[in-house]
Amino acid sequence: MQRRFVGRAAFATATLLAPMLLAPTLAILPSFVPAIGAASAADIAPQPVLKAPPPPPAFSWTGIYIGAHIGSGWATVNQTGTATLIGFPTFANPSPPQNLNGFLGGGQIGFNYQVSQWVWGLEAQFSGTGLDTTSACGNGVSALSFNMCHVKVDWMGTLAARLGWTVDHALIYVKGGAAVIHDRYDYQFLTGALTLVPLDNFSATNWGWMWGAGIEYALTNNWSAKIEYDYMQFGTKTYALPQLDALVRNQIAAPSSQEIKQQVHLIKFGVNYRFNWPTVVANY
Repeated sequence: MQRRFVGRAAFATATLLAPMLLAPTLAILPSFVPAIGAASAADIAPQPVLKAPPPPPAFSWTGIYIGAHIGSGWATVNQTGTATLIGFPTFANPSPPQNLNGFLGGGQIGFNYQVSQWVWGLEAQFSGTGLDTTSACGNGVSALSFNMCHVKVDWMGTLAARLGWTVDHALIYVKGGAAVIHDRYDYQFLTGALTLVPLDNFSATNWGWMWGAGIEYALTNNWSAKIEYDYMQFGTKTYALPQLDALVRNQIAAPSSQEIKQQVHLIKFGVNYRFNWPTVVANY
């Protein structure tokens, strides 16, 4: 009986003392929980923030450019010899058309400015050429006597405004403006004895007009390649033939002359390098 009482007393005492002993532990336990959470978060490596790449800058044709070109051309020269024979009215002897052809090469410099899909600009070109021909041509003294005429185009140039429309990286354009050409003419006179006598030779620089069209494609932000067709018209010019007059001075009553009308066609292949100045972003 005594043992049973002692056991019950010990159990009752432990039951009463347990909350008092555990209270300090329970009081400080919440302060450890955030520290444990913080330590666990510190052990986790931060994840990288993924960002979308920036969009590429819009392509623009705006800028100053320089370039080079090669190509070929053909031209038509119509000559009419005019003279006034003694006792006769003025006589004109038109020649068959002379057809020149050959290669050319040169350079260009220009400026483009783009607004939306429209591109306007100004371009100057210069080409050295090998266009030439030698053929019979009338001299105007008589219907039965002819000159042998050699015509050569030494160089030509253009100064033109351009207007184009962009399709992706391609520029389709037209151009128009002034043209200049330098020609050399050499004549040999066929005498009654059927011998050729060297006669007048001269060179001339003439101005005219031109128009053209082409396609230019941007290979990179700076380099582009193009193909272009140009047409040039130089009208009719008149030149004196003093050496011919000296040869046939007993047959003519007025100075002889040669009327020359010329037109030129060109096909050019070229490359341009654009300097991107000034920098303007195209609006699409």
